[in-house]
Amino acid sequence: MLLTCCFPFPRSSSKTPYPRASRLCLLALLIAIIPSCSTDNLDCPVEARRGKKFTFRLINRSASPQYVGLGCGEDPPIELDTPRGPLRIGPESADYCANTCEPVLRGVKPYPCSDCGGGLGRIVPPGLSTEIEWDRRVWVPANIPPSCSGLAAETPCALGLAVDIKMVVGRLLLCTDASGCTEGQYPTFTADLSLDGVDIEFE
Repeated sequence: MLLTCCFPFPRSSSKTPYPRASRLCLLALLIAIIPSCSTDNLDCPVEARRGKKFTFRLINRSASPQYVGLGCGEDPPIELDTPRGPLRIGPESADYCANTCEPVLRGVKPYPCSDCGGGLGRIVPPGLSTEIEWDRRVWVPANIPPSCSGLAAETPCALGLAVDIKMVVGRLLLCTDASGCTEGQYPTFTADLSLDGVDIEFE
């Protein structure tokens, strides 16, 4: 119907161009067709962009130093209750090397990583605090197929998901053993994400 509307008569063999209205109609037709010819895969995941900075202030109210483990640097010990279940706020929680999916989806092959040994962490003395900055994303494991990345094989990575709820309940992992981080307590907190941060007191 669109072609008939645009060109109700065949073009003659003369050099006379199509009427202006017909040329405009052809342009509209091309604009409508081009998106349907796109090679984008609508089934490919999309990684959420970084959100506004949010700060977790961890305050040690106990009489002894407390150790806060950070994995190899990209696994802050904070877990949030999301619509998809409890998820951590660092990419290392979803991928051993903390490789995120955004570069993979652009066709960049992740670099391998080495073992960081006992991991990184911070000692919080009694009465003092430390801060953990967060970009308002949580992380889940993902496997990106070649049809989405252009790479030769399926590629594992950490996919960032936006946390777009106002109030969230979370937990803080405190390690009693700095060398292992397998034992400890889990202080629970509630954060108002319409604000810029929350204080988490622990003993």
